[in-house]
Amino acid sequence: MRLSTDRLLVTHVGSLPRPPTLARLLQSGVEGTELPADLLDEAVDTTIRLQVEAGIDIVSDGEMSKSSYATYVTRRLGGFSGAARRAGLSR
Repeated sequence: MRLSTDRLLVTHVGSLPRPPTLARLLQSGVEGTELPADLLDEAVDTTIRLQVEAGIDIVSDGEMSKSSYATYVTRRLGGFSGAARRAGLSR
C-alpha cells in the first residue's frame, strides 16, 4: 500500500470513459473475457497512462471491461430485477 505523510493521495472511484470501439462492444452485450484482448489491453494501458499524467496516485483500470455497474451486477448476483429508466429518456 502506498502511504504519504506529506499530502493526501489522490484516486477516483468508478468507470472512466472508454474508447468508442470498446464502448460499442460493451453496449452490444459483450464484456469481460469475451472482449478482444488487444482492444482491452490498449484501453487499459491508455487509461492508466492518462491517470498517471493527471497526477492520480492510485490508478485503476477504469472498469474498461465492464459495461456499467448496474448491468454488471445483475449478470453476476441474484435478486436484482426490473428495468431502470435513465433520467431524460422516454420509453
